[in-house]
Amino acid sequence: MRYKKGNGMENGQNPMSREEMIKLMKMLESHGRMQPDRLNARLGLTCVDFDPEKLDVTYLFRPAELFLNPYGEVHGGAAASVFDTACGMGAVALTRTFPTTVNLNVTYHRPMRGEAFSVEVHYEHVGNRLVNATARIINPESGKICSTCAATYYRTGITPKEFEAEPFSGSAAAGTTEGRESDRR
Repeated sequence: MRYKKGNGMENGQNPMSREEMIKLMKMLESHGRMQPDRLNARLGLTCVDFDPEKLDVTYLFRPAELFLNPYGEVHGGAAASVFDTACGMGAVALTRTFPTTVNLNVTYHRPMRGEAFSVEVHYEHVGNRLVNATARIINPESGKICSTCAATYYRTGITPKEFEAEPFSGSAAAGTTEGRESDRR
């Protein structure tokens, strides 16, 4: 299947399968865990689903004690970091480049109380320069939305080394390779 014109995917690339995306996200998660003192590893987000038709990614977030405020709820700054990391990881996987955050707008609807949360990300636009996503954090026990966000990322053109090797380099979903560090030399 080819992406339809106007949905934000440039050059009609074929979408990744659910299995390809989850494999890629697991690789990104394990790469982040190799740097255990960094925020991405500490957040411990786990990709649990990807819908290639809708460009939706779902994560599981189990907040560690470190991310709780004095009231025992997830700190607002931690929630913003969850959004930035979740939306950003998907942007890396979909574009095969390192994006940088241009804008992150978070709205807090209710306190995040609980042991686990679902983080649902939808990619509105994946273009040659910008990636736009919306996301929400849901308490699965109550089914209520705790917070929402809109995020924009700029594609830096720098390709992670892991994507230059098979099986990822040959995938139709790899997007353009223009601007890759290796192509600039």
